[in-house]
Amino acid sequence: TSVAASAEATLLAEDKVSSSYTVNVVAADNGLPYKCVFTYTGLDAGTTLESAGDIIINAVSMLSVFETEVGTEVDLTCTLTGDPDLNIVWRRGDGKSFSGSSYEINPAITGVSYAFDPSTHVTKSVLRIKSPVLADNDDAIKCFVDENLFQVTNLRVIGIQTDLDASYQSTGEAVTMVCVVNVGYGGTKPTDTVWTRTATTVNDGSDYSIVTDDAPTAEGIFTSTLTVLEANMATTLGGNYLCDFTTSVGSIKSTGSNGVLTVRLMTKTPAGTDTIWHYSTTPLQLQCSVADSSSGTPTIAWTGPGSVSETSGTLSLTNTDTSGEYKCTYTYPDAPSPLESVFNVQLNQITMISLLNIYVTKGVGNTVTLSCFVESDKQLALTFYDVTGGSVVAPVQPIKYEGGKTKITYVFDAEAGTGATEYDCRLDTTGVGFGSTTETSQRSSTITVMEISTPISADGNIFDANAATQTLECVANNYVSTLTVPQIEWFKDSVSVQAAAATVGTSDNTKVSGTYVVTFNEVNDRSEYKCVFTYTATELADGGTLESTAVLVLNKMEAENAAITEEDAQQAILKCTATGPSTVNIGWKKRSPAYTDATPAYTTLSDSDAGISIVQDNYDTSSFTRISTLTIATTATTDTNYYTCSDDTVGIEAEITLEVIDVTVGDVQAVTGKSAILTCSVQNILSTIDITWFVGATQITAGINSIALDSAGVQKSELTVTVPAADTTYTCKATRGSVVAEADGTLYAFEITGAEPYYYSPSSIAITVKGYVEPSIVFKYGDSTADASTYTQYDSGSPPAWLTIANGVYGTPNTNERTFTLTVTMASFTGYTPQAITGVVSLDGLSQQFNLDTITIYKRGFTTEPAVAPLTDGSLPTFNCVAEGEVGSEITITWTIGGQSIPSDLFTLTGPTSDTNSASSGITVKKNSEIWNNDLACNAQYTGTDGSTITSTVAINAVGASMATVTYMDGATGNGVMTCLVWGDDKPFSVTWYDNAHGAKTEMDASDSRITIYEPTSMPVGNSVAEYTLTIANMGFGDQGEYDCDIVFNEGDTAVSLPTNLNKIAAVFEPASPYFVDSLNNFEITCTYFGLDDPTDIEWFTGDSADSSNKITSGSGGFTFTQGTFQYSQRSSVMTFSSVAVTMTGKYTCKWTASTFSPVETIDIAIRTLAVSSAQIYAVNEALVIECDYAGTESGTMEWYYNNQLVTASDTITLNDGAPLTANAQKYTLTITSPHPETNGGEYDCRLSFPDGDKRTESTEAIIRLSSIINQEGDPLTEIVVKDGELSAICKLEAKEVPQPTVWSKGSTPLVFDSSTKIQNTNTKTLDNSIVYFSNITLKSFAYADADDYKCSFPYADTNNVDSTVTVKVATVTPAEECVFVDLSSTTSKTLTCTYTGDNDVASVEFTVPGVTNPVAGIKGSYASGTPGTTPGTYQLTGITEQNSGSYGCTFVTNSEQRVSARFNLAARKAVLTSNMDSDTPSMLVGTAITLTCTVNSGAKSISWKTASSTLTEGTDYKVKNTVTDGGLVTSSSVEISITSSSNNVAYMCEGTYSDDFCPTGVPFSSGSTTITTIAAAPTTDLADGYAYGGNPLTLSCVFPNALPSDSYKITWSYKETSSDPLKEMIGNGLVFNAQGLAIDGVIDNDDTTDSSTSITTTLTIAKVDENTAGYYMCMIKWGTVFIKSSVAQITVRYLSTPPVTTNVAKGASGTFTCIAYGDDVAEPSIKFYGAADSSTEVGSTSTPDVTKTADGTMFTYTRTMSLPSSSQGSYNCKATWAGAGGGNAVSDNVDLIELTVTEVSTTVWGVENYGAQFTCQSDGAVKTSTAGALKKSANGKIVLTTIGTTTWEYSADGSSWNAITSSDANYDIRTSNINPAGERFSPLLVRQVSSAVQDYQFRCTITYDSITDEAVFGGAVQSAGMTL
Repeated sequence: TSVAASAEATLLAEDKVSSSYTVNVVAADNGLPYKCVFTYTGLDAGTTLESAGDIIINAVSMLSVFETEVGTEVDLTCTLTGDPDLNIVWRRGDGKSFSGSSYEINPAITGVSYAFDPSTHVTKSVLRIKSPVLADNDDAIKCFVDENLFQVTNLRVIGIQTDLDASYQSTGEAVTMVCVVNVGYGGTKPTDTVWTRTATTVNDGSDYSIVTDDAPTAEGIFTSTLTVLEANMATTLGGNYLCDFTTSVGSIKSTGSNGVLTVRLMTKTPAGTDTIWHYSTTPLQLQCSVADSSSGTPTIAWTGPGSVSETSGTLSLTNTDTSGEYKCTYTYPDAPSPLESVFNVQLNQITMISLLNIYVTKGVGNTVTLSCFVESDKQLALTFYDVTGGSVVAPVQPIKYEGGKTKITYVFDAEAGTGATEYDCRLDTTGVGFGSTTETSQRSSTITVMEISTPISADGNIFDANAATQTLECVANNYVSTLTVPQIEWFKDSVSVQAAAATVGTSDNTKVSGTYVVTFNEVNDRSEYKCVFTYTATELADGGTLESTAVLVLNKMEAENAAITEEDAQQAILKCTATGPSTVNIGWKKRSPAYTDATPAYTTLSDSDAGISIVQDNYDTSSFTRISTLTIATTATTDTNYYTCSDDTVGIEAEITLEVIDVTVGDVQAVTGKSAILTCSVQNILSTIDITWFVGATQITAGINSIALDSAGVQKSELTVTVPAADTTYTCKATRGSVVAEADGTLYAFEITGAEPYYYSPSSIAITVKGYVEPSIVFKYGDSTADASTYTQYDSGSPPAWLTIANGVYGTPNTNERTFTLTVTMASFTGYTPQAITGVVSLDGLSQQFNLDTITIYKRGFTTEPAVAPLTDGSLPTFNCVAEGEVGSEITITWTIGGQSIPSDLFTLTGPTSDTNSASSGITVKKNSEIWNNDLACNAQYTGTDGSTITSTVAINAVGASMATVTYMDGATGNGVMTCLVWGDDKPFSVTWYDNAHGAKTEMDASDSRITIYEPTSMPVGNSVAEYTLTIANMGFGDQGEYDCDIVFNEGDTAVSLPTNLNKIAAVFEPASPYFVDSLNNFEITCTYFGLDDPTDIEWFTGDSADSSNKITSGSGGFTFTQGTFQYSQRSSVMTFSSVAVTMTGKYTCKWTASTFSPVETIDIAIRTLAVSSAQIYAVNEALVIECDYAGTESGTMEWYYNNQLVTASDTITLNDGAPLTANAQKYTLTITSPHPETNGGEYDCRLSFPDGDKRTESTEAIIRLSSIINQEGDPLTEIVVKDGELSAICKLEAKEVPQPTVWSKGSTPLVFDSSTKIQNTNTKTLDNSIVYFSNITLKSFAYADADDYKCSFPYADTNNVDSTVTVKVATVTPAEECVFVDLSSTTSKTLTCTYTGDNDVASVEFTVPGVTNPVAGIKGSYASGTPGTTPGTYQLTGITEQNSGSYGCTFVTNSEQRVSARFNLAARKAVLTSNMDSDTPSMLVGTAITLTCTVNSGAKSISWKTASSTLTEGTDYKVKNTVTDGGLVTSSSVEISITSSSNNVAYMCEGTYSDDFCPTGVPFSSGSTTITTIAAAPTTDLADGYAYGGNPLTLSCVFPNALPSDSYKITWSYKETSSDPLKEMIGNGLVFNAQGLAIDGVIDNDDTTDSSTSITTTLTIAKVDENTAGYYMCMIKWGTVFIKSSVAQITVRYLSTPPVTTNVAKGASGTFTCIAYGDDVAEPSIKFYGAADSSTEVGSTSTPDVTKTADGTMFTYTRTMSLPSSSQGSYNCKATWAGAGGGNAVSDNVDLIELTVTEVSTTVWGVENYGAQFTCQSDGAVKTSTAGALKKSANGKIVLTTIGTTTWEYSADGSSWNAITSSDANYDIRTSNINPAGERFSPLLVRQVSSAVQDYQFRCTITYDSITDEAVFGGAVQSAGMTL
């Protein structure tokens, strides 16, 4: 078949002709033979010559896809067509060959020949895969001849990728099975996926969730997941599961024996996790069982406290067994873990905590506490029982349930008890499992009381100051001979002064006694003497004490420390205490004047002085003191003084200083860097005070000058500082004791910026002064060599031409700054001398000035600068430069292009030359280059004084192009890339590529898919050098030859043609560069030569060039290389790296030597290793440290990941990169200082990345185990102090897994637990990633000898065990009194005492005091040795008030900071009496009542009421109004006492009695009194019932007697709507509100009165009465709590309930006004209508009005109507008049009658014949509110519209006879009316077609309005006038 038209052959030489034909190979050409035929003409016509052999187009063919199942043999057949016989090679997709027994190439197949068939030009090859596996999946298997002749196929081996597990277990949780099939690269989705359980298909639903991929991945992975759901998990779901995929090769199934699910579900009885509480002796049955889908045989075991041996599913327990955790375990041989159920069981008995027999000493607050508890899950009914008395006793506090125990406490108060009493504890077990019985504690306690019978002094004090000595005696009774004789010790002020055994009485051996002799003198003033009987602790006695106290008192006056306040307007309290008899009386005085050194005079002060309050307390009989307090309510500076308190009767006094300190600091302005002085003035002080300075929180100690206190009470301090850059606040503090007075002063700083030491002219100099006030500068100038004092001031005379100054505006552009701009422009260089500028800065309002630093101005610059010149290949310019300056400026000139030096081959330099003040240089371009297309700079460097470099720059537009003459194939890509470099500011007009290698020069374009031509869209910014490229992809040898780049720079120019010769010669590396090696194993790299010439040599080099000094010799240095044969225009050399080390990292170069070109290629090889120390790293009670060891020649960037989340440094995480790299090694470390297994345990990755793209990752698992011994709150402990005889310790383990059984040790000896006195139990809490494991121990009867170090150990099989140790000590604290009662009427101080029992380990003692935030320090007593020893602690509580009541604590702090505490209660009580009259002496009206309230802030057991002579009786003398209790105590009692004439001058008071369970003995305490004065109460002018009329004003008046002329009073008015409502005070000045808002708007006016006025008048005026005014009114006057009320007066309102409203009436119709009056039936009103303009002439009938009367409850309505025609449009009102007593009238507001009509018509309408015309009738479309036309609007703001029933039209030909237009009239259209926003209705009529027949016709409309009752609209028909067409 002819494929090309005949053409003349090409003459090559005289004897040769040729012809060529290009074949674009397609599949159809496969194996077709081509030939050429020459046909001759002329003499040889008819002669033909054919090519000797067929030309065959080589081609390879193969199926694109092969599919097979795993294990099924498959043959891949490849067919090669072409000549000559070519070798076929098979390669994997990764380029590797098929080797091994699993593969066979060209196996023997019947009928298949692999030899070349000359007739068909075919060669075949078969690749047989005998037993395919999934790893054989490959989508790029290549049948390969050479790089341009190959075929690729995709082999899909289909099979199960991820099989089901052999077995699965579920104990109730969901189970997930994953099945994965591989369908090969690009494989199709299985057509069906089926799951079966024991051959039965399962589906997605309530039991299962099946999730199957929508499609395989690109790699052919297809996944189906079956989840057996937890919600319906049952044993019926157990069985054998199978997944089955239907694929293109058939059914692919999971392994049949796999997928076995076993379901075992455990149940327990009782169910749940709550603790099981059991009290009964009836056994408790615990049961557990397992439902098993596999019918396995388990081993059953029970574990629990003590020995448990049960092996069945039921365990029986009684309440005598040990409480704790019992566990039932089912173990199956085939299960990975056992099934467990845990029962928390509490088995309980009643426990009495007390001694069997107790001997206790009697005394206030001396008690014995009995406690009883039973462990329970809720509060039970426990009681204490007095066995001796046969009755239940009240506990000290209610039954408590806390800590899993029901607790009850009874306090036996020895003060109230006598003899011996037996007590036990009893439990009502009804409803808690015992039946309806009562259980009694196993033991009881008997208490015997001893007491003092004869105290030291009966009244507790000794006043006989004249006696020389005094013998003190103490006697105690109820002693029994079975007790040890007590010791009696005498104390003076708590210090022991005598001790001996007590003397047993001879006549009465139940008494013991002792005496002490004391000297009575001033040394013993206020000394307290105490005798203490101490009983020895035995089996019978608790070692208690009895004591008696007496006080020796000498008279004295004591004042508190000086009173100080830091500023005025505060309250100051001065206090003095006088000690002496009850007659002590305290007076006050102060110096006059305050500041004097002479003998002072005094001014006596009294409570009546303005601003002063003096209060003298009641005499304190316990401390023999009286306190007087002087309070200055609001201090002023004049209150600074010496105050004296004195006792006039005894002649004692004390002095107090009061200072009202005032501190001031003045603000200062100064300049930054200068000095400034701030002055602090402290005023109103009486003595030198401590003054300190601060800036912020930092104290200043330097630069302070103190000025002594002067006679006016003023002390000063001066601070000198260097002014900082910013405004700074300084604080001056004056300190007197704990009082600190302070003031701030600001130092405002001024800053000068901007000026440099020198400038070159021309320059602009900006000097900025920033500061608090406006600055100014006076500038001066002169010769820089002259003295500055000779400089000329700038504004004196004419300034120099070279200098101008602009003064900026202060505050512009930035706040608080001003900029001064100096412009210098020197004109000439000739003889120039540098000039200088200075200045003086002044600040507005400040005297300080300062000089600017001198600025030197030089005239230095260019006189000749390089000029712009063209630069092309044909135009190479010269550039010149000259610079000048003053003599000695020393100038050097250099040239740069684009900021870089210029290559020497591109230019010729002229000069440079220089003299004393100038330099010159020239540069000539030798060669055009892209380098020139940039900025050329002439750089003049001045090296003399103030030297600098200046630059003159010219932009060169160099235009040109270049291209390499020879170009070689890119070895990395296989492409031929030719680059044409073009430069110039403008893009060239065109750049064209030509093929000059294949015949005539032919323009190239991108029509060939292998050709890519790149042309930039514009010249690059910067150097304007662009690259134009021509790329031939996958270059072949046929592509070699010459290619031209033709550039036309400007349109019309001749093209510049640049040739290059393209050659396919290259070296290519496999693998490609860069190549990363991650181990030190041997590896290979291959360098392949491509080219037509067989290379003669291959050489290898280190580095990136073929430098012979770096040549590698094969077989040395760990390198060997081989060279392959030259085949298919390529040859390969393989270099093997052995003895690999990271130091082999680097560049390697291969060089092939060939005749035409020797290609060189370089590869980057990076050898790096990264490793972690272990696959598992343990952190056991320590920091977690993970190390990654790196080996390599350069450092990378390390990132750490935890569970694939990036780890960053923090307070607890440290990342150390181990820099620098040392000896090619680096250790990267991740340290977590406080790791936790939950948040830090798991997988860690160290990921190292490098700039070259290399990445390394290594992983390890962190296993963290933490243990600690903790308290109940979870805080770790290093020491435990046992305080109650029982050690409870919790050891917590936090880890990933549960440990082996925990081991506890005392010292080095392991503990043995017995489940009774030594108990251990454990429990586990499972978190997301870890567990928390607790081992709890309880050691009962823990004694002092048991103290030691205790350790818990958690062992593990991997030996990474964890343990913790705690030091255990034993200590207790006992208060001397568990209850302290303080009667505030007799004492205000108390010594609190506690005793610590334990080691001599007490560091300090502190007391917790209510109301005090922090504990207060107590006094630690001496340690008393013993086993254990004791240490006492005391605290003196003074100034006790009710606020001091509450729970106190005494805490002993050990040297190891352990705290051992005890609590006790203090009750301080005071009764306060108040009344509702706010006065202690109220004046009360007879017939009223007073409410008295007795308040005891902290409560009393009871409150009673008294007068001075009797106790009042409830119900007879008073009634209880309110009683407030809190916790069983009465905190407030309010009673009401009726005032009668006999109440005059009676004083009332209350008496409280305090007691509670801690302090059971009642103690009375009385309040102050309230004395009543009675007065009569009645107004002189009372209110009376009356009438009020709507719209009119109402005035009510009351006149009261001025009962208390000297007191201020308050008048109130009250109101109620009905007689049954309560009266409520009117709001404000006479307002009443109801649910609708303001109901009554009244004004109250009260007469001004004086003390001499006998009456007081008040009026209430309501300006406009309406229906809300009706009701009941009362007025009342109050003087404090004394009041007089008026009678309640009823005001009946007569008004218009329905006044007429504005009415709209259709024109021609009539409207009706309605007026309804409302009132009583005492008098009937007349109702009349009037015009608004004439209120005297009635409108309508003049006869008697037709009024209708209608009943409305007790009131009546009166109605009258009036009808008016629309023509009566106007304003009207209605008036109702009542005659008779109290008569009056009510008048309505004016309302309008408004006519609705047609307002406008289309009078004349013009129409065009045969066209339409329209008439419009305009009428009122909205309801109006006035005749002026205002429109009515609804609540939402829209106008209210009128409605019309019809709009009709008529026409008339003659104006007299009218015809109705109907819908049947085709020529007329009555259109729908519309209303515009102005309320105008438009009703159109359309005449469809105008003709001469209707010329002058008349038309009119009729609007029929509807009546709208709610809007007072009266309807009717309104007709318009005629309209002409």
